[in-house]
Amino acid sequence: MAGAAERKTFIEPLTIRRRALVDLVQNMPDSCWNMQSRCSEWSIHQVVRHVRDVARIHVARLGGVTFPFSTSGPSSAPRSDLLTSNVTRRT
Repeated sequence: MAGAAERKTFIEPLTIRRRALVDLVQNMPDSCWNMQSRCSEWSIHQVVRHVRDVARIHVARLGGVTFPFSTSGPSSAPRSDLLTSNVTRRT
């Protein structure tokens, strides 16, 4: 098992990246939310939702949860929901 120093070395850069993404999304004008992204088939909203959903899956798996969504899977979450996480840890 990794020690505290090793975990900090791994987690700190991820935390910095996540904070930068959240800041970017929070400061994005509403008019941009439905614009096409670099992924030609997805809007900015869809890309952000995808990034959030994949992050939730990884965090859940690290915490022992196999699938962090309801039985219907990831949803088309509103913008405010994309900035929070509600993954619970299985005991």
